[in-house]
Amino acid sequence: FLSWLGQRVASEWRTDLLVGDISAPRGGCLAGHGGRRGHFSHTSGRDVDLGFLVPSLARGPESFSRNFELASNFWALKAMFANPHVCVRAVFLDHRLISKLSAYAAKIGDQEWPKIAPHVRHVRGHRNHF
Repeated sequence: FLSWLGQRVASEWRTDLLVGDISAPRGGCLAGHGGRRGHFSHTSGRDVDLGFLVPSLARGPESFSRNFELASNFWALKAMFANPHVCVRAVFLDHRLISKLSAYAAKIGDQEWPKIAPHVRHVRGHRNHF
């Protein structure tokens, strides 16, 4: 899934996919930046933190940023749910950003958003990443 999404991001937006905390494929934490352990929620083998796409930067972001560009991140969210490799059950995001995505979907007349929206859930601490 991550390899597939990263290739699509690079092709479509000419930027990199930033992967943060991730769990081992069969569960358990992987060591993160500087050898620190990931947080507890990343122990199931099924979850990952992804940085927002910021195609306006010359290079991809090197850390999570609150710079939320609507078009690219709306595209990324839809791509996550349309991938051929895994069944994405939920994407966590701050409620303010979910509202912006909903307004953007209405503005462009996106027909898929009503199917995706129930799976995009507010969780505190997700103002700068999925």
